[in-house]
Amino acid sequence: MKFNMNNTVSVVLTDSGAKVWNARWSDTKLLYRYLPRYFQAGDTLTEQFWVIMQVFGPHIHMGMQPLFEGMDIEFDIKHFREG
Repeated sequence: MKFNMNNTVSVVLTDSGAKVWNARWSDTKLLYRYLPRYFQAGDTLTEQFWVIMQVFGPHIHMGMQPLFEGMDIEFDIKHFREG
């Protein structure tokens, strides 16, 4: 099965995950209307898979605080294709 990294996935953020996401955007020079919204623990974040990897990848390692509830990433089966 193949999955395009531009497809969206969803995660439910823990407190640690919300802090990582919010810190990523706190010092950006983007105009306010283009900024992703502020997230709290328990919020569901739906974003392109590559963005999830870019933001959270540097924080994933042995012994880390969980960033997502259950460490689960939800993929929509309709995004998978044979190949």
